[in-house]
Amino acid sequence: MNPSKFLEPANLAFAGINQVIGGISQFKSGQLQEQLYNYNAEKILESGKAEQESAEAEYARLMGRQRSLYAMAGVDIASGSPLLAMTMTAMEKEKSLFDIRKKAEAEANIQRFYGRMARRKGTTTGLASIFKGIGNTAAGYYKLLNNNNNANED
Repeated sequence: MNPSKFLEPANLAFAGINQVIGGISQFKSGQLQEQLYNYNAEKILESGKAEQESAEAEYARLMGRQRSLYAMAGVDIASGSPLLAMTMTAMEKEKSLFDIRKKAEAEANIQRFYGRMARRKGTTTGLASIFKGIGNTAAGYYKLLNNNNNANED
């Protein structure tokens, strides 16, 4: 009795199972990468919020300094050039805060996009690996059956 008759089907089965397990691993890997990218996105937003708060505090100090310097000089800060200067500073502050927020949101969106792409890649490569394993196993089994049929006919 030829032992390879028993080993070939087992090898085919193990190869097919290995491909399926590899495909599932790729699928899970894509999901994990998406979670990591989403985590990065949240951290970017948190960092942007902290940067915004820091900029807001800095502008508050600047505007307080402007008011105190004008007051020390005896200038009326409720009208004229001092009021325009403080209004311009307030406008700069708002623009700066807006820019910081938009930058953080854009970076977070990019990270989320990368996460979606990683998940899709994992799904696609995982399914491809699974189908390849099934196809290779089926082709090998068919070839094995044909070889056995040809050997029986001799």
